Amino acid sequence: MKTVKYLLFISVLTAAITAANSAPEEGCQCKAMPKFSLKGSDGKTYTQDSLTKAPTVVLFLKEGCPHNPKAVEAFNKLRSGMNGKVSFYAVTNATAANAKKMAGEFKAAFPILSDTSKAVVKGFGATRTGDFALLCSDDKRVAKLWNGYSQQSFKELLTALPEHHGPKISMDLSKFPTAKQSGCMF
Repeated sequence: MKTVKYLLFISVLTAAITAANSAPEEGCQCKAMPKFSLKGSDGKTYTQDSLTKAPTVVLFLKEGCPHNPKAVEAFNKLRSGMNGKVSFYAVTNATAANAKKMAGEFKAAFPILSDTSKAVVKGFGATRTGDFALLCSDDKRVAKLWNGYSQQSFKELLTALPEHHGPKISMDLSKFPTAKQSGCMF
């Protein structure tokens, strides 16, 4: 009887240790990133693997939304302040040709990827222009999705980066909006 209890105890202990070691970090949404192959405004094709070589921020833009230029401008500034330590992309429901026009028109400092079916947009859980996500560079997972952007959400992003194998970055966020910004629904 002692042997059975001992083996049961060892089995439960092993399961508990395995679960604890595979649990996501505190506060981490860590959901699987949708699989995709999307054409970028730069003519390249991007996949899950393309976006997880480094810590990555993904901005979502609804085609035709008047808030798009403002969102791209904010994320261009954010990208600039990170000095190349974090990759940036945007995903839109526009065609590849229109994504290319958007990138030029809004002076995007990052590729805008075409997702006309909105499968990737939905897979990430984005609902409108200005939503953005942090991707984990090591496991093809979405660390967190923010609904809209502001000084507070960018502060949370800077805090989340090192928690998800990204760099520790300090930057002045005072030039970003204090109120949450977002645009058109997908």
